[in-house]
Amino acid sequence: MVSPNNDSETDARKNRKTSEESPLKHFGLIPLRHTKVVHLIRHGQGEHNVAVENAGGDKSLYKRDDYFDAQLTAFGWEQATALKNHIKQLSTPLDVELVVVSPLSRTLQTAAAVFGSAGAPTAEGGGGGRE
Repeated sequence: MVSPNNDSETDARKNRKTSEESPLKHFGLIPLRHTKVVHLIRHGQGEHNVAVENAGGDKSLYKRDDYFDAQLTAFGWEQATALKNHIKQLSTPLDVELVVVSPLSRTLQTAAAVFGSAGAPTAEGGGGGRE
C-alpha cells in the first residue's frame, strides 16, 4: 500500500507549487527614480475618420492612398488643444523627456499642438510606421 504522503507525491506538489509562483517574486521593488512613465496618445480626428463615418463605417476607405497621410480636421485640432490644456491643468505637471511620433501628418500635427511649446525634444519615428 502506498502512503498518500510518499516522496514522489510530495515532490510533485512542491514542483507544482514552485511553477505556480509568480515569476515576479524574485524581483524587488524598483526605486521610482529608476523608472519611466510612458503615456500613449492617439492622434486627433483626421480626414480619414470623417470619410469612414460619412460612408457608413466603410473601413475599406482607410486603405485608399488619399487617406493614408490624412490631415487633422478642425475638430482634431480642437481635440489636440484640449489635451494640451488638460495637461497644463494637472496638479502634478508631466515631466516630458521625449515625444516619439510616427511620421504621418495627423500624428505630427497632434504632437505639435500638444507639446510644441513645451520645449520637449521630439523623435520622429522612422520606417514609415503607422500610429
